[in-house]
Amino acid sequence: MKKQLDELSALKCPLCSKTLASDEYKQAIEDLEEQLQQNFEEKNSTQKEEFESEISQMKDEYEDALAENHRNHKIQLEQMKQEIEESYKEQSQVMEKHYKKILEQNEKQFEQIEEQLTKLHKKELEQKTKEISSLKKEQQKFKKIST
Repeated sequence: MKKQLDELSALKCPLCSKTLASDEYKQAIEDLEEQLQQNFEEKNSTQKEEFESEISQMKDEYEDALAENHRNHKIQLEQMKQEIEESYKEQSQVMEKHYKKILEQNEKQFEQIEEQLTKLHKKELEQKTKEISSLKKEQQKFKKIST
């Protein structure tokens, strides 16, 4: 009987410590468990919403960073393209200048060689003309002598 009295005195409300009958105690425990379950579900739901919100925010930030990286990449590609085009133009201009210089040098060399050859041919022609003239004179001498 002492045990039953101890059990009865142990049946106290967990919230207000008031002594309760066993049915009341069971009901209080069930209410407490239900309230704890409800609090747990509310906190769990709140945390779930917070995590989903964080995930959504992180996803948005990632997408924004990705889009920014894409824009930066496009800008860098365009800059590189422009730099390459400018470099190509500069190299083309330098090559054209070198080509023109070489062409001018070749033209000068050609003119010099042409002039030298023309002078040489004129001298040779003059010599040949003199030889012909000399030979004609000799021929006439021989004709006179023979006649």
